Order: sequence, then C-alpha cells, then structure tokens
Amino acid sequence: MNCRIHKLKKKDCGVFGNLADESELNRLLANLSFLSKQGAFVIWTRGHSNGIPHSETVRKSFRKYGFEEVNFKLTTTGDIGVGIHRYLGKSLAAPKEQQLFKFTGIPSKAR
Repeated sequence: MNCRIHKLKKKDCGVFGNLADESELNRLLANLSFLSKQGAFVIWTRGHSNGIPHSETVRKSFRKYGFEEVNFKLTTTGDIGVGIHRYLGKSLAAPKEQQLFKFTGIPSKAR
C-alpha cells in the first residue's frame, strides 16, 4: 500500500477505510480463511468519521466470519479503533472469490 506522508490524513491509509462499502469488507473477511490457518491473528485499525463508529462494523463482521476478538481499544482521541482477532476455523484450499476486495484508494469514495 502506498501512503503519501506529506499529504497523509488518518483516513487515507489502511485497507478497511479504503473499501468502497460494507459488502467489500465482508468479501475480504470471508476470504481471509484462505489466507489464514487456524489460530492466525489479524491486527487491524479502522477510523471513525462523521460520528459513525466504523470499527463496530468491522468487529461484528470478524465474528461473522469465524474470528474471535482478542483485544480492542480506541485511541486516546476516540476516533480510531485498533483490534486483534484470532481465526478459529479451518483454512480454505482456495479463495471463495477470485478478487478478494476492491481498493478504492480514493478517500472520498471510501466509507
């Protein structure tokens, strides 16, 4: 991933914040079982915007796809969630879909 430091804003960097919508988040998380073996950890961040706690959506989605929450904290400013989840399921032999997600790379088009 390429983040331009001189123009970087907190929502410009990271995968989850640059997905077009919640369906893209679900597609990515559904395919993580292909990339993860049982017991694998995922460390993630997700910013909040316009009063919407997007990290709560991420936490619910991880549970839906067989991950247990190990830890979750909000930053001291309260507008970014940082989580650790562990995969409890079995690895898939192949991804569920050919494309794991669409990365907008354009903050104005991300949620």
